[in-house]
Amino acid sequence: MLPHWLQWLLATPVQFWVGRRFYIGGWVFPRGGNANMDVLIALGTSMAYFFSTAQSQYLDWINMFILKPAQP
Repeated sequence: MLPHWLQWLLATPVQFWVGRRFYIGGWVFPRGGNANMDVLIALGTSMAYFFSTAQSQYLDWINMFILKPAQP
């Protein structure tokens, strides 16, 4: 499995560059008083991305400072 930082580095352009269409559509329609599927996709994928980012950073922090791997 790839390290957490590399997974994050590979997922970030997919989230924001490939998903740019949904972010633009999700920003334009609510300003006019309407919501469409772009809003749901942008919100759902953003929440999953940011939750995953926070969780992976927190797990790295726990492994580094709390669990302290055994020294050979």
